[in-house]
Amino acid sequence: MKRFTTYAELSTIIGDSDDVATVLMEDLRNAHKVKKLGRTVRENIAKKLQSLGLGFVGKELPGYQEHSVRIFRLGTPVATLINAVMNPGVEHDIIIRNHTDNEAQQALDRIKEALESA
Repeated sequence: MKRFTTYAELSTIIGDSDDVATVLMEDLRNAHKVKKLGRTVRENIAKKLQSLGLGFVGKELPGYQEHSVRIFRLGTPVATLINAVMNPGVEHDIIIRNHTDNEAQQALDRIKEALESA
């Protein structure tokens, strides 16, 4: 898990991580320059993320600094897949199946390559 101290650093981490990364709430709290993760602070962090074109998995951000949260860039294939997984529906099932068929094999191929070259 990569650490950051500013929202700009978080945005860079997301970009460098193919539009998705898991981060600690502690780091989000620190980037927001507050000491506690109360409800209003978490709501404001969520608004800030959205203003940066970032979303997160879940209905609300966790309230404890040691908890992690998955952050992703909105409007990307990652966002489409996360949205499909989080929201049941026939159309979303199709997205998941199509993504899994193509991407899973490519991911397995990349893993095999990495293991062979290690």
